[in-house]
Amino acid sequence: MLLSAESNAKTEPASSTRASQGSSFQTSFAQYLNKHELKDSEEKIDYGFILCIYCKAKFKSDTGLHNHIVRKHPEFMATVTRRIHECKMCSFKTTIVSHLEYHQLKHPETASNFKLSVCVHCSEPFKSAAALDNHIIKKHPEFICTITRKIHECQICHFKTIKSSDFTYHQLKHSETAGNYNFKICGHCHSMFRRKSALENHIIKKHKHFISSITSKIYECTRCSFKTIMLNNYNRHVWIHR
Repeated sequence: MLLSAESNAKTEPASSTRASQGSSFQTSFAQYLNKHELKDSEEKIDYGFILCIYCKAKFKSDTGLHNHIVRKHPEFMATVTRRIHECKMCSFKTTIVSHLEYHQLKHPETASNFKLSVCVHCSEPFKSAAALDNHIIKKHPEFICTITRKIHECQICHFKTIKSSDFTYHQLKHSETAGNYNFKICGHCHSMFRRKSALENHIIKKHKHFISSITSKIYECTRCSFKTIMLNNYNRHVWIHR
């Protein structure tokens, strides 16, 4: 249930309008219509997936959908609401900052900005030595003896990692070990949380198309799109508009 602290602001009707097919939504600008249709696509859930309205590709999150539109349907880039990160050396664009960072490693002009650890077995670069070690465990297990960090090993299968969070998530997959952990798991991206409130706030921020699954009260700002189930967070937020 959505709760509003203030009444919704009234907006003046547009002088000229264009109706979206199958919807009562109207707008005076074509790009706004496209944005509305993109929003509609996020509501077309197919067993937990979001469908691209331009090619019917499926994505588990709106982040994946928006990045797909930037890469595959650039003519509709104006419909993307997430921040677009652009390479200054070429035309590469993405909504995922880690993808931009990895791309920049290809340009000598920008690669020097990163202190990289390079795999001696396949020359793949990594931003940290920890990431390199995890790569060796997964891709070059015959050289696992070169790893100096603690390696977490599953007692049920052959899974190994140096990341304790990855190990914990893996343990939850086995009924024999899942009972040792008391985590709330996001059903849309598998992020783990110790409290139900943190999980539900995560869904509101990262998986907005599943907001109807929230059982806690949702506090909604009437001046922007901010929503939260945490009253303290809401009270702090409303001060921004004063």
